[in-house]
Amino acid sequence: MKKLALKIHLWLSLPIGLIITIVCLTGSILIFEDELLELLHPERFHIEKTSFNKPLVLNELIPLVNKQLTNNSVVSVKIPSKSNRSYEMGLKEGFRVKAYVNPYTGELLGIQSFRGPFFTKVMQLHRWLLDDNRKTGKAIVGYSTLLLVFILITGLILWFPKSKKQLKHRVQINKKYGKKRLWMDLHIVGGFYLAIGLLILSLTGLHYSFSWYRTGLYSLFASEAPARGNQQQKQIRSHKNQKKKNKEYQTDSFINANNNRKSSYLSWDKALNIIKKEYTSFGSITIQEEKITISPASSWGNVRATDHYLFSSSNGIITDNIPYKEQSRASKISGWIYTLHVGAWGGWFSKVITCLIALISATLPLTGYYIFFTKRKKWK
Repeated sequence: MKKLALKIHLWLSLPIGLIITIVCLTGSILIFEDELLELLHPERFHIEKTSFNKPLVLNELIPLVNKQLTNNSVVSVKIPSKSNRSYEMGLKEGFRVKAYVNPYTGELLGIQSFRGPFFTKVMQLHRWLLDDNRKTGKAIVGYSTLLLVFILITGLILWFPKSKKQLKHRVQINKKYGKKRLWMDLHIVGGFYLAIGLLILSLTGLHYSFSWYRTGLYSLFASEAPARGNQQQKQIRSHKNQKKKNKEYQTDSFINANNNRKSSYLSWDKALNIIKKEYTSFGSITIQEEKITISPASSWGNVRATDHYLFSSSNGIITDNIPYKEQSRASKISGWIYTLHVGAWGGWFSKVITCLIALISATLPLTGYYIFFTKRKKWK
């Protein structure tokens, strides 16, 4: 059994070892992407205490920001729970371009494209090895991750001790037996401690590589693949008592110069006030045309466990909603897969653990190569 496991472990590892090192190393960097961006550009995220007043209403704030933008306009606003943080405003032109704004003065603090140039390259390297067409590189990363699952399983079979005496040597790294033994222990013992965490990262990572894997995964949990894009709004259902609530929130509609009903940021403010009365605590509130998303205040659990609301663009009336607990099972599974993969299930605590797992795992192929080539030299 172990002889077969050794052959599988060895001959699968040799061709993909460097790819696994690259994927693990880039993954460890991406875990703290948001924190690193904030560290590099603190002026975009933090507001000076001297400017603390009551934040401007969106009907006043967004036009101020639009005047400062060149050939662009605001389409969404992310409002944090903390008063010393800037607002993140999604812009119409460009792929996920964000503007950071002082909500008390309307000052534009900075504009950032999605991820920024450095983290974009890191993500491209992590997902598809900088392949421009995103097909060949994505396939290589995907199949390498799939093979890694078998490498980890065979590695655990090889690690399993035959006796209690051998168990002692399989759970601790010894420095007193020379360099070769040290490298051996770093690979075997280190691999044992990292195996479960790396297996979780691999299995969740496959979700983003293969459609057949996603289909099988959701089928395993008796669920269909989650809806994407505009289909998500179809999942938002009306409650029986919503019409009664609508009467309480009835406001004047906004009519433009041509007497056509049109979206007004006044409706955004009115809908936002309704939501803030419903939620005493939250992580952030994101509002856009006819839709509001509320993220959880707790840093533990599914980071995509958001509540959704729809509102009328003419008068701010809440028309539909669906809390996270009533959303589809597929949506919850998708959120948990992402949360586990990026290590965000326990805030800073889980992120540090996940980063260390990915970072140290990047060394396993290197120690494996060292062991293989030193033994090969000895055989010659």
